[in-house]
Amino acid sequence: MKKIIFGIMLFLFPLLLFSATLTENFSKEFPFEKGNRLSIENVNGNITVEEWDKNILRIEVVKTAKGTNESSAKEALANAQVDIQAVKSGVSVKVQSPKSWSFFSWLWGSGSSVEVAFRVFLPQSARMQLSSVNGSIYVNVKESELTAETVNGQISANGIKLLTATTVNGRIDFDSENIIKIESVNGAINGSVLSEKPRTASVEAVNGSITLRFKDKASFSLSLENVNGSIVCDFKEVEGTKREKSGDINGGGETIAVETVNGSIEVTTI
Repeated sequence: MKKIIFGIMLFLFPLLLFSATLTENFSKEFPFEKGNRLSIENVNGNITVEEWDKNILRIEVVKTAKGTNESSAKEALANAQVDIQAVKSGVSVKVQSPKSWSFFSWLWGSGSSVEVAFRVFLPQSARMQLSSVNGSIYVNVKESELTAETVNGQISANGIKLLTATTVNGRIDFDSENIIKIESVNGAINGSVLSEKPRTASVEAVNGSITLRFKDKASFSLSLENVNGSIVCDFKEVEGTKREKSGDINGGGETIAVETVNGSIEVTTI
């Protein structure tokens, strides 16, 4: 009986922590030409960026605060500041969230948490630098340059011209003309490199498989290293041992280095 009661308490504990939820929505628009820059620094929440055919950047913000009571939720919502500024050749966004709750603040009825989610619309060929500590990043903007960083969350990037993407806990999915650095500590990497002359890049995972696709006529050099897992490559020029393979594809070119510790590596053609 005690075990049952304890189990019920464990189930209800997260629900009791935050009994009040408040939200605030707002949006802003700025003139934004192709090639302009967008920077977002988030703490807790997802970032979604989509393409449209207007020379305007529209940013939609949803702030969600949860507290042990309405007063703490209201205070947390007010303290979560979203600073959106027009800067030279672009827009800068920074989030300042209040300190997260602790067990003792919950005991005294003052615990709270805040999430800030962004949805952005902008023209293609943008330059973007997006980061979130706890949250995923989703981008679908053609001919854009993107640097995406998150600690706990996945990254999905489509239509990109040049991509850098790093996460600690989460998978990365992409299709990009070229890449610079793709890195996940705990999560799979799955992507397509569309250039026929790929530039120098690195793709690394610690705990996760890596799947990459290239055009069959692409000219580049490839280096593959693996500790625990298999290596499969469709390009006949790539040869080596079970753990290390390399080769110059279609005459070679700049090198793409692929490494994983625990997980397989698979390289195929598009």
